[in-house]
Amino acid sequence: MTAITRRAHRTVQVRPADLGQDYPAWRITQMTRSDGGDGGWWAFRHACLTTEERIMGLLPSIARRTLVDLVSEVAVQDDIAAALRHPKRVCAHA
Repeated sequence: MTAITRRAHRTVQVRPADLGQDYPAWRITQMTRSDGGDGGWWAFRHACLTTEERIMGLLPSIARRTLVDLVSEVAVQDDIAAALRHPKRVCAHA
């Protein structure tokens, strides 16, 4: 089990309403289809993305059938965003 999967499973054990505490950059909601059926789970970013962020793989919204799948993808997105904010420094030694 990867760190992302462990974090997703831990998050899903809390109430879905508490997801905003773990993922403050996102609004996470369960959708209902017009016929009343399960419409899956959606996450929407609070902030707009720049062109560079989109090129680097960040998404403005995510839809998944299950909450576990959604939280797993949101965690991946947050990891990408963190890497963009804090790139690793590479030192070249001659």
